[in-house]
Amino acid sequence: MFSESVNVKHLVLLLLKSFRKPIERRMVHFHLHELATLLNVKLLFYGEQPFSPELEKEIDAMIGEGLLKQIFTVGPLFTELYREYLVFTDKGRKIADELSHPELEKIIGDYVATKTTRGGVPGEQ
Repeated sequence: MFSESVNVKHLVLLLLKSFRKPIERRMVHFHLHELATLLNVKLLFYGEQPFSPELEKEIDAMIGEGLLKQIFTVGPLFTELYREYLVFTDKGRKIADELSHPELEKIIGDYVATKTTRGGVPGEQ
């Protein structure tokens, strides 16, 4: 459906825009795995806890470009030192707001709504 017209950067920006709050980096992989399947976007993931090297590279590039920034919080478990969350910078928020993909924004918004109304998303506490 969208495989030709959408890139990974746009998916990340629209996902964060729809969540409207910091999102854990590993959960970006989880959600984009589901969205890529839903939208028929070719993005390769590995493992039971979905991980995409291409997505990871794009996230790092977006941090380098100043679109996203990292926030680290103390993990809830003794074995988990910290968790990394991603949030918009002012520049990233402006670019996300300027994106013009109304149909894609609706699909992602509906997806996020189903995840947040079911009492949260897998892996988040």
